[in-house]
Formats: sequence, structure tokens, C-alpha cells
Amino acid sequence: MKFDGIDDRGQAVGDLHAALQASGVVGTWDWNPVSQRVRYDPGAAELLAGDAALAGRDLEFADAVAGIHPDDVPWMTQEVERAMQAGGLMLAEYRAGMLSGQTRWLLCRGRIFHDPRGRPVRSTGILIDITEVRTMDAGSVATPSIGEPEAPLVRAADLCIALHGVVGESGSEALRGMTERLLLQIGREIARAERAAVPPTALH
Repeated sequence: MKFDGIDDRGQAVGDLHAALQASGVVGTWDWNPVSQRVRYDPGAAELLAGDAALAGRDLEFADAVAGIHPDDVPWMTQEVERAMQAGGLMLAEYRAGMLSGQTRWLLCRGRIFHDPRGRPVRSTGILIDITEVRTMDAGSVATPSIGEPEAPLVRAADLCIALHGVVGESGSEALRGMTERLLLQIGREIARAERAAVPPTALH
């Protein structure tokens, strides 16, 4: 992941990036169901598409999921289609990083946006590396242990994902960068809370 600028604490965004990677945050994604194109930040592009250089490009779905474990792609695709019809929150856990040779478990958390006629027009969200705390079988769709509806971090993530989607429609790259950094920071806190909820013996 690469960001330009300074955050609201005056800390270089590059330093924030390093901290986010250490905490397990992968990055962000943005999918346009109308054009059937996906856009990643560098971190997400590296794991999901197999090449960080593809960040910022509009990728076809097949290229966008090239790095996802082949056993997980069918059910994950079905879950995406189901979520697109239902709208609202989308959660999924799957394996990625296959093209790099380093398989990682990812938690995908996003939100689907519909137009006034109920048609899906946009989906955006965050990715968190949960390899160390993942305990369920492949092919499941699940919420992490902190993912109760009333959890403040979960509410913050959902609100920020919604804000990120609206800001994206405005066309402002400056605001988009700000909401993206906020999403990543919230993801960092979610990853930290998830790790704290797992007994130390479960990580070995």
C-alpha cells in the first residue's frame, strides 16, 4: 500500500502504512457491479490479483480474483452475488496470495450500495489478514469474534465504508484518500481487537 501526504497527527503516512501492515491490514477494494470491474489499492492488488502494480486499474473479475484460492472462488462468487441482491453488509473469509506462494487468510468486510430502484451500483470495503487467528473451515462466511452489531468498531467500519462509497461518487481524490486512510486505521483496530480476543496458545 502506498499513500501520499500526512495524517492528522502529523505522522508520515508511510509510517502509518508500516504500522497497518504490521497489524494485519491488507488494504481496500472497490467494485463496480455495473461495469463488472474491480479496483484495488497496492496491498489488495498484490494478494488478490497477484501484482501490486495493478493497483488503481479497473480489473475484470477473473483477473481480480486470480490470487484467491481456487477452492474458495466458487462459493465466494456466490456470496458476492447474494450480497449484491440483498444489499448492505458483506462479510467473507477466504484464502489468498496463491500467486505469491504465501497463502493468507483474509477477512473481507464491505458494503453494497443500491440505486433508488434497488439495483446494485457499487461495493467498497476493507481486507484484513486474519491468518493467525483464523479457526474455521474454508468456504465459510463469518463475522470475527468482535463482529457483533453493537460493537463500536464494527459500527465505525460500516459507517466509514458507506462514507467511502459516497465520497467515491463525488470524484474527489483528496477526500477519497482521507476516507481510505480512515478505513485502514479502523481495520488496524479491528485486527488488534481480534488478536486480543484469541488465547495465546491458539496462535501457535
